[in-house]
Amino acid sequence: MELAAAMDSGGSLGGPSCLTPDREDRPVPAVTEPDRIPVPAWHLLDSRLYDQVAPVMSARGCPRRCYFCAVGGRRAKVRERPLADLASEINCLKALFHADLVEFLDDTLLSFPRRVDGLADLAAGRGLPWSGQGTVGDVLRLAPRLSVLVEKGLHGVFLGVESGSDAVLRHLGKNVRREDVRRAVDLLFSAGVKDVVLSFILGHPWETERSLDETVELVLEMAAQGARIQVSHLIPYPGTRVGDHPESLGVRLLEAGWEMYDGTQPLVVVPGVSADRVHERYLELLDRLTAGLMPGKVERHD
Repeated sequence: MELAAAMDSGGSLGGPSCLTPDREDRPVPAVTEPDRIPVPAWHLLDSRLYDQVAPVMSARGCPRRCYFCAVGGRRAKVRERPLADLASEINCLKALFHADLVEFLDDTLLSFPRRVDGLADLAAGRGLPWSGQGTVGDVLRLAPRLSVLVEKGLHGVFLGVESGSDAVLRHLGKNVRREDVRRAVDLLFSAGVKDVVLSFILGHPWETERSLDETVELVLEMAAQGARIQVSHLIPYPGTRVGDHPESLGVRLLEAGWEMYDGTQPLVVVPGVSADRVHERYLELLDRLTAGLMPGKVERHD
């Protein structure tokens, strides 16, 4: 909003922008009242160029503090938009884009059961299935209610798994084990969820050859179960612990321009395994996922 206002007035941002790659970034205050953010001007987009999906951000912020995440790393509490505003935006997207799915983009929607119920009713009342993001632990806690949520239109779930290694998961503070990932995916498919997407990162500060083996093994197993997979290198975003204070994690950042910050190249050197080796395993995993051997789809951007 600050950038848009400066462009509209022809003024200056008054200092280094958070978009500059020189790491002299100035903190951008969190929006404390998300209902004050105008609804995007969806009518300016050519609906013929986009999928029939209604992308809706119902809340901002995240209660977790993952070392690699620019959202949780800002320590901003979760701020929810009023349901009435969301209803208007969904109506708009359904009319303009003939949307047949609502994709709630909140970082950890499934962590808030009350919020989930309200949004599920909102989408179901318009005859639209919906998807949302969460954690493995969220799915385990919601297990008794998953079938009810599917009846209310739950179509897809995105889970940030991050690693298939119990040792790395302990460092991440996920409070889950690789066996819990298997349980969560089985619970989702058994309840009738159609689209399960799992996200993994290679090159954590605690990565070793063994942890890479364990992650590759779990990824291939989950893909064989029908889950879609997203896999990327660790990205040291500004504002995160790994981006701003890599020494606190015992890692070193490689010199790279913003064009490299897409997850397809190693940007972090970790103690337990070389960056070249992490990249070898990354490419090997993508090749195995995209070779037609796995029924699950993979998100690939190289």
